[in-house]
Amino acid sequence: MKQKEGGRGGQGEGEGRHENNEFAMLEVVEEGIGDEWKGLLGDEFNGRKRWMGSTRLLLLDERYANKTLEGLPQAVKAALEEAMSENLAHSFELARCKLTLFYDYWLMNEILEALLPKDMIIPSAFETVGHIAHLNLKDEHIPYKKIIAKVIWDKNKPKIQTVVNKVDAINNDYRTMQLEVLAGNRSLVTTVVDNGLRFHVDLATVYWNSRLATERQRLLQGFTHKDVLCDVFSGVGPIAISAARIVRRVYANDLNPYAVDYLDRNSVLNKLEKRIKVFNIDGRRFIDAMFTSEKAQSITHVVMNLPKDAVEYLGVLVHIPFNLVTCTMIVFFNSFIKYFHHSIYQAEQTQ
Repeated sequence: MKQKEGGRGGQGEGEGRHENNEFAMLEVVEEGIGDEWKGLLGDEFNGRKRWMGSTRLLLLDERYANKTLEGLPQAVKAALEEAMSENLAHSFELARCKLTLFYDYWLMNEILEALLPKDMIIPSAFETVGHIAHLNLKDEHIPYKKIIAKVIWDKNKPKIQTVVNKVDAINNDYRTMQLEVLAGNRSLVTTVVDNGLRFHVDLATVYWNSRLATERQRLLQGFTHKDVLCDVFSGVGPIAISAARIVRRVYANDLNPYAVDYLDRNSVLNKLEKRIKVFNIDGRRFIDAMFTSEKAQSITHVVMNLPKDAVEYLGVLVHIPFNLVTCTMIVFFNSFIKYFHHSIYQAEQTQ
């Protein structure tokens, strides 16, 4: 079958719905009609020879079901006229048929568009963490959260086995998210592939953000085999373990004991445990411990991936005696813009 015009209009992630005034038609080119067409054309056409032939034009728009030739779209009439002009022996006949499209046929966005209120933004965007689809639904979506999750789950099986929604912002020292399971199995333990490595993750107890994969890759490209990395907020190890394949040595720390447990497991899983030294202490204590030890002179990079608070930890580095660090040490930190200027001011006051 070849789609000639119009057709199924999918929508991009998070886009609003749009009016579709187009029609769709299919040109069916087939030597004979098989049993699979009986359901499409309706039982009343079974055995009627006028439907036999090599070409059929199916107009997929019920608005034209009872129209005569003159009432058909101009594009359809043009196609018929062109066919007649090419071969005067050709003939055509209008016939009405019933086409039933079941749930499996429709795309995820199309189903959500049909089920949700007309002016509502379709929540088609989600983060994938292993087998888990992680949603950030807006307030307007909450009354429909179960049906949204069910459709997302149905339309993304078997890759997606669990659908969750973040209930509240991250506001605890361990950076864990409050998640509500909306569809699928209730397991939040999964395996993620990032930069060619495998990471075990439990979203109930640790932090993970798949959308930072590109940023992590950009960061890794700046490391060499001579470097020594100090990862202050390593989590389960997406930067620390990936860097261990490149650099000479990694010192990785996190305050969350569950994250440190997974960091140890993931180091072993990827056979890089001998190149990583793991710590489970407060970030300030970790920085102080690193730069008041014999390790300080070897450290070339410090990574502080804690967007809300990372700038505040710069004050700890400021007080480190200059002779204890390498003159080429590079510090990487992430910050949210809304916290950045306030945090810089606070860091300056601690100098």
